[in-house]
Amino acid sequence: MDVQFTDREIDVMEVLWERGPSLVAEARAALRDELAYATVLSGRSKARDLWAARRRAVAIDISPP
Repeated sequence: MDVQFTDREIDVMEVLWERGPSLVAEARAALRDELAYATVLSGRSKARDLWAARRRAVAIDISPP
């Protein structure tokens, strides 16, 4: 899975990494500068999709034969 993040979405990812799961409003409040709601939502959605894909990959890798 090839996921590309914009610079602004990376800012959102850093907040989510530090704080853990957060509402869009909470992530926006934690950012250094104001981002549009849709930008934060996009970054949060990509993070969720990436984490879900990684969980599936790990589950496949450790499944018994």
